[in-house]
Amino acid sequence: MIERFVATIEDAINNFTETAFNKLAEGLASALWQIAALVFIVMMLNAILQIKQVGVLAYVGWYVRIAIIILMATSWANFEPIYNGINGLADNISGAMTNGENVWGALDEIVTKCFTLGSSAFQNATWGLSLTGVVLWVAGAIIAAFGTGIALVAKGGLAVALGLAPVFISTLMVSGSANIFAAWAKTVVGLVMIIVVLTGVVSLITALFESQISAVTTESGIAAMGQFLAVCIIAIVMLTQIPSLASGMAGAIIAASSGLAAAAGAAGGLKNLMNAANSGVQKSIAAGKTAAAMKSAAKDGSGIRDSASRAMNARREIMNQSRNLGSAARQSRAADNFRAGLRVGQNKNSGSSQG
Repeated sequence: MIERFVATIEDAINNFTETAFNKLAEGLASALWQIAALVFIVMMLNAILQIKQVGVLAYVGWYVRIAIIILMATSWANFEPIYNGINGLADNISGAMTNGENVWGALDEIVTKCFTLGSSAFQNATWGLSLTGVVLWVAGAIIAAFGTGIALVAKGGLAVALGLAPVFISTLMVSGSANIFAAWAKTVVGLVMIIVVLTGVVSLITALFESQISAVTTESGIAAMGQFLAVCIIAIVMLTQIPSLASGMAGAIIAASSGLAAAAGAAGGLKNLMNAANSGVQKSIAAGKTAAAMKSAAKDGSGIRDSASRAMNARREIMNQSRNLGSAARQSRAADNFRAGLRVGQNKNSGSSQG
């Protein structure tokens, strides 16, 4: 009953996702390629003018990343495997927990058991069992409505989120807006977890029903019916807790992924720290060598200055000696001239005496 009712709704949901994706992709395709061309021109100018040093691998990596983003955001054929994988993940987990059935089949089985037992109890002659049968009908209807409503809301929300995928995938082109894509991905994970948790709860309810249904007969009286009714009430309470359980599990998954990203970032930071430390050591060694060279040069400079000072002193001493020698020579020549003048005078006097 539920499975047949939901089949047409799921087809409409799937068609909505594809239609919304294609319309958004058609409008974004030209804009994304124009942005990519503009950034390409800027990078080429940077490569020519060398405004900022960027390696060739960085350019190639950016081009590859942009090409992948545009192809995924503008083509349903490229995105469809991801869409099928996300939907298939929830269905595969549901099938594993419900022995090959999907969540709709499991809900159908639960509701059918509630209605069947309710009819059996209502047809009984006693007022107590008849009243219990009515309550079982109500409980089955609540389980069907609540479980189906939660599943449809989750699947509808997932369809809308995946239909808007081109917009959020495009935000990966710029690192500053990548957190928008991360928020969208967290929303998708949360919606998938609602379906998974709903399937798990429905599987548990089915197991509880199986444990009680064998004891319920028309002859067992109100006690056995009361136990089964208690199981129905427990099932309803469990269904009401599905959103909070799914939110908690999705938060744990996101926290774990954030922890891995933080660990990767820490590893990158540690690597940068090690590189910085290595660079610091190398600079220290170079600085030590430079200091030693400067010290040696200073010593050599001091030696040169001392040698120059000694040379200047020697030059001054030689000049002083030269002056002294020149003065002595002049005095010696003056004495010789004086003696020569005396001899000339004596010779003149002796000549006049003889005359």
